[in-house]
Amino acid sequence: MVWPMTWCMVATGLSSAAEKGDQEFNARVAVVLDYELSSTSWDADIKAADGFNETYRQHPPCPFQEVTCIDGHVKEVHFHLSHLVGTVPSELAQLSWLTILHPHTNEISGTLPTELGKLSPLMTSFNVYSNSISGTIPSQLGHLTSLDEVVLSKCRFSGTLPSELGRLSNLKGLYIHGNSLSGSLPTEIGQLSLLTIARIFGPHTRFSGSLPSQLYRFDDAKYWCAPPFDECLRCAPVPPIQVWEGVG
Repeated sequence: MVWPMTWCMVATGLSSAAEKGDQEFNARVAVVLDYELSSTSWDADIKAADGFNETYRQHPPCPFQEVTCIDGHVKEVHFHLSHLVGTVPSELAQLSWLTILHPHTNEISGTLPTELGKLSPLMTSFNVYSNSISGTIPSQLGHLTSLDEVVLSKCRFSGTLPSELGRLSNLKGLYIHGNSLSGSLPTEIGQLSLLTIARIFGPHTRFSGSLPSQLYRFDDAKYWCAPPFDECLRCAPVPPIQVWEGVG
């Protein structure tokens, strides 16, 4: 069986590169993908062998300590605070068992690929906080209906907030503050019945129109205290306004 030797070569090569300061996000993702796809072949080869015994099946270890693997599948990726550069590769969608993707607090740039909407239906948390990712927020994220947390704050996103995020029926936390979003807030966001924390505004946020009535249910200070709601919704009614511009 050739695969274990191939994996050792890839892992060893990446370890050497990391020691030399190679911390590109794309390079790490490539190794994680190699592990996931090769593990599928590993399973098939072992199960086809004579005398296969489930009790003695063993998978190679995860390629990084920031990655959680179960039964040879990548379940969680926590590449945060790693000084990573590079872009978010569309190939991430091939991690069909992934539940958590947290490459936050790095120097990742470029745009979020629309292919992220094809990520595992098991995904529960997506966090790219504090990166240099720009462009628009992909509407395809609305396909990941198992998500209970989406953190896109303190990046460089622009454009409007996609109404498709209103499909995330399991969402409990939405963090999009600290971007340059504009336009009107989609009323679909108010349909998220489990949503308890919504941080939307920031220094460069500029929404227009009126506050969707569905959002008035955020009546607790710790859930909705952001400009222009200086006193919070529970303290005073918020009249329709023409422009909401974050100042903090």
